[in-house]
Amino acid sequence: MIGVALALVATPLAGYALARPAVSSLPRSERFAWSLAVGLMVQALLVLASIGARPGADFSLALSLLTVLLLLPLLPRRAARLAAPEFLRLGPAARVLCAPAAVGVALFAVAALSEPMWTTDYLAVWGLKAKTIFLTASLPGRLFHDPAIVWSHPEYPLLVPLDLAALAAWARRWDDRALAALYPLCQAATAAAAFGFLVRRGRALGGAVAAALIGWFFPLYDPVHVGMADIPLALGFVLLCIAFLDALEADSPAVYARLAIASLFCAATKPEGALFGALAALFWLVLRPRGRSWSPPFLALLLPSVVHGVLLRWARGSLPSRDFDFTLLAPSRWAAWLGRIGETLARITSVELAAAALPLAALAIFFFATDSGLADRLLPLLGLQLAFYVLTCSLSAFGVAWLVGTSFGRIVCALVPALAVVVGARLRPRT
Repeated sequence: MIGVALALVATPLAGYALARPAVSSLPRSERFAWSLAVGLMVQALLVLASIGARPGADFSLALSLLTVLLLLPLLPRRAARLAAPEFLRLGPAARVLCAPAAVGVALFAVAALSEPMWTTDYLAVWGLKAKTIFLTASLPGRLFHDPAIVWSHPEYPLLVPLDLAALAAWARRWDDRALAALYPLCQAATAAAAFGFLVRRGRALGGAVAAALIGWFFPLYDPVHVGMADIPLALGFVLLCIAFLDALEADSPAVYARLAIASLFCAATKPEGALFGALAALFWLVLRPRGRSWSPPFLALLLPSVVHGVLLRWARGSLPSRDFDFTLLAPSRWAAWLGRIGETLARITSVELAAAALPLAALAIFFFATDSGLADRLLPLLGLQLAFYVLTCSLSAFGVAWLVGTSFGRIVCALVPALAVVVGARLRPRT
């Protein structure tokens, strides 16, 4: 646990050392979230840079030394005067409203660290890859092409496995319970990003409420999701959404850099992260302010995921699709596909929506009772992402019912923290 704790301190520091020009103007809570996201990508790259070292001590030492080198740019400003965190500049009432978020994160941390990571997808996908990378200090080709482990989703990005391997290298051993500490930290960063963004936009009450909603959203922040990629992906979604809103109102290289960082983080975490970045790029073309150039934000959103996809394909080669039946997209099979879309919608309505009827009704009442907010422009983007999830389920090679039952609710839950930003932005201080 000490080794993992040191890694989780060094990771955002290393991220801040690289991302400081893009995030230094933000509130401290937002800086923490962006620094963690950049730091996780940095640690993944350092694992790749350490490949070839002898498994064990040499691999751990190489990773630690490379991280320390990244921290050197922070040393000259170590004694610089730091402004008080925005939390301390809030009034007493707003501070009290932040307490539920902290309690929710603490409860999730207790639950996450109470036992080793055990969920099926962790054992079969994310943990399998991470443990193989750590124990071999390499990225073996069998992770992508061994028919014996074809069920491990070899097409998935590798950010989460590489980060788990990095934490294990800092700890100098593989310990499922200690590695789980990454997930409460991602939850805290997600809540901090939403809180800092809304406070910066003059919505202190909304920031506290959004952070509390994220802290207590246990359908996502649950031990069954520890060890998988959905919790880090939720952080990426929130970062991309707040950067997208900044880009609609500000024209600066720092904003575009944050768009690129968020897009790359999402794409490197899960395939639906790359989809979200592509949809955001398309929405920018629709929503961009008059007189603004379309190209910098569009390229910042699209290029990182494209480059990441090209590099990933170059590293692993071509992989056949196993999970989806893309022949349904052929015009001759459109009738069958429409039938499966109807089956998907019926299954989601009767099972998923029925189970979430009460919170969805409360959300509808809230939107009816409040005025539009600055983040409402995110709703079409989130809605279109949801629509693509429905279409994806209809293409399942193993049956609509199976994919909806095992994955739909979980991947939709990763969008809820971004929706919390929309909810918080609708809460305005009374005048």
